[in-house]
Amino acid sequence: MRSVLVIGARGVLGGLVADAFERAGWRVRRGARGAPAGPHDVHVDLDEPQTLAPALAGVDLAVTTVEHPGLVAERHVLDYGGTLLSVVALTRAQTRPLVALAPQARGTVIPNAGIMPGLTNLAAAALLRAHPDADGVELVLTGSASGTRGRAGGAFAYDNLRTRARHRTTTVPLPPPLGPRTCIEFAEGCDGWLGALADGRDVRTHLLLVQRLQQRGLLAANALGACRLLPRAQFASARPAGADGASRDPVAEWVAVTRAGRRLAAMTVECAGDYRGTASAAVAFAEAAAARELAPGCHEPQQCFELAQLTPRLAADGVRIVAQHL
Repeated sequence: MRSVLVIGARGVLGGLVADAFERAGWRVRRGARGAPAGPHDVHVDLDEPQTLAPALAGVDLAVTTVEHPGLVAERHVLDYGGTLLSVVALTRAQTRPLVALAPQARGTVIPNAGIMPGLTNLAAAALLRAHPDADGVELVLTGSASGTRGRAGGAFAYDNLRTRARHRTTTVPLPPPLGPRTCIEFAEGCDGWLGALADGRDVRTHLLLVQRLQQRGLLAANALGACRLLPRAQFASARPAGADGASRDPVAEWVAVTRAGRRLAAMTVECAGDYRGTASAAVAFAEAAAARELAPGCHEPQQCFELAQLTPRLAADGVRIVAQHL
């Protein structure tokens, strides 16, 4: 039986990731900052790097759901060995120091190994192979305004929206039940977390709250140039201890390639619930990683995997990759 350490397992996303690995037959260690509360809990505090070595001892893989400014878990694995997947959205500027460690790296780190970024990277890579003349990539992150999420998850959308008072918008022909929707561009400058795929291309990333009322409110604030005034509480909600609370709202993460602003081809990554889809994606990436020998260093997902390698596991968890007819 393969074993995995999930860092941040008491968080909303971390708990779902740990549960997904258990359902897939992995032996799971649940890493958290507090004192162990169960037989499979281990103490991991990224502000105390010395807690990593004993927690990682004997596991086949680590998955981190915690964004730490020092990238402590990622650096530890690169220095001492092993394989780590991160489902945290990391920009190229953040991963560049990790990539620089490749010559002396003993372990392997795959950042952005979730649904978006992650599966969307693999979809973009597949579309760009089919359309090498494409000069742009269009992405849409679909999220729930009512689903429970922790502080980090809420901060992700909030912080990336508040970078500007007003953002561009566009209408995207999302599949049913969402349908054509007006989406707001955000995270400008992050290149969709696509890494080298973004080089020389115009990458635009958009956000859609699936609840129509909340999305209309967000668009209204944007039209008024008030995105910097958005309340943080709108993007995060706490959950009772032990409760799941994660959304099952429809998710259709959109990836399209464009030429001179015209869409050439598109795919969607579809599932029920953004956090649930991320947990399923983490398992799919882990099983693909376990099936091959990965070179030491920090590698983007599309440098190591192709979408077809992950599709069977994703389908088993209800995550579908769908080609869209434009």
